[in-house]
Amino acid sequence: MSDMNRTPVSLNNDLKILSKYQLVNIFKEANPGHGVQKVIEPTFGSEKIEFKAEI
Repeated sequence: MSDMNRTPVSLNNDLKILSKYQLVNIFKEANPGHGVQKVIEPTFGSEKIEFKAEI
């Protein structure tokens, strides 16, 4: 989050979009003694993907 200069809200919105297009899987798992944590896994393995946009 800090590396990309993103707020938690904007990062969650980005993750929702990536999840919508099945580029990541998002699930929650118990973190003993610390509640629940969000786990994000790519659906494309260890390959890198690149996004380009034209405005």
